[in-house]
Amino acid sequence: MRRFSVFRQDASAAIDSLLYRLSVFGVPAAIGVVSLVALFSWESQYAVGGVLPLEFRVLQETAAALAPEQALAELDKRPPVRHHDTRLSESPFWLSLVARGTGGEQPVAVEFPSRHAMEVACWNAAGLIPMGKASRDGASGRMKAVKAGFALELGRPQSDATVLCRATFVGPARMSAVQWPASQLDESTRQFYRNGGLLDGGLIVLSLFVLMTAIINREWMYVLFAAWLVANLRLASLSAGWDTQWLDREIPMEWMFPMRKLSMAAYYVLTITLFSRLFRDDLRQVGYAWLLRMAQWSCLPLLLLAVFLAYSRFLPLLWVSTAFSVAVLVFLLPRILWFTRSRVAMWYGASLAITLFASLYEVISAALGFKGLIGSVNSVTAALSSSLMAAFAIAEQMRQERRDRVSA
Repeated sequence: MRRFSVFRQDASAAIDSLLYRLSVFGVPAAIGVVSLVALFSWESQYAVGGVLPLEFRVLQETAAALAPEQALAELDKRPPVRHHDTRLSESPFWLSLVARGTGGEQPVAVEFPSRHAMEVACWNAAGLIPMGKASRDGASGRMKAVKAGFALELGRPQSDATVLCRATFVGPARMSAVQWPASQLDESTRQFYRNGGLLDGGLIVLSLFVLMTAIINREWMYVLFAAWLVANLRLASLSAGWDTQWLDREIPMEWMFPMRKLSMAAYYVLTITLFSRLFRDDLRQVGYAWLLRMAQWSCLPLLLLAVFLAYSRFLPLLWVSTAFSVAVLVFLLPRILWFTRSRVAMWYGASLAITLFASLYEVISAALGFKGLIGSVNSVTAALSSSLMAAFAIAEQMRQERRDRVSA
């Protein structure tokens, strides 16, 4: 009986150990392997194709308003381009393009993907017949709001057709036009909103988790980090083009640009504050604290400017301030790593590197003329990855503080 009891105890201990090892090591390893196979071998659920970038002629309306026939005559003198930067101009732009005929086999649409577009109206150049009009408040005719911009439905064109459009923009817009098979545009739209839901859900849940941790531990540093995560979410949403909604609610048009300005200014302030709090002790060892102090002094004026300046006037000041502050952080982080060998600095440096790389990639892609290849997945990946790296930095900071309390 005693031997049976010992055997039963040993068997219980063995099965407990086996299940523990299987749960801790086996299942996570299997999940990782299947995820890698899925990423590199399986076909995407939202695979799209058939997109055709279109060349167009562009004319800025700088003086008196032009009639469609006047604009079309002027556009005929302009060379075709693949994209055109508005350089923060809010004057109307005219463009003409040639939509490709499909011989009536399938319906097609022309997308104007700029997230800075405010209004687009189009005419059939043959006879200047209105085809449709759309703005952030609504659409009519064949025009509709699609993803971050607008699209013109062309039906099943038998042959090539010239389209004339008039568009207005607010912000650093890059004008472009792409032709889609209608079914592929619908699939791309589903992918767009699915990625937006992935970004919103991932970062909001992470923010709430960090906030609950802050409340339980009564640690204000984590409240700061939770706020930074939400600001990171809004900035990534702006980059991807789905910042027109919040918590599945459409943002009113009169709130849109104030929210964009304040989101960017809040991200700027929170990034500098989080950095200064995380490395408060390390900065005493590496010196150059005056550089960080200058970046901190720029925060309040930037917030005030976000409230009172127009969007097009605020952006250049934000870019200058951001360039200076990023240079300060990039200068201080390697010094902290070199002098303190801090793991917190390593994780935070990885987060900053991901954010900077994503921004640099977007700028280079836009400069080389293939901005459409960036895709919203890259914005999602960069935002989630940088947030996770910053979370690792916070976790490492927590571990160091716990070790100090245990030692004490």
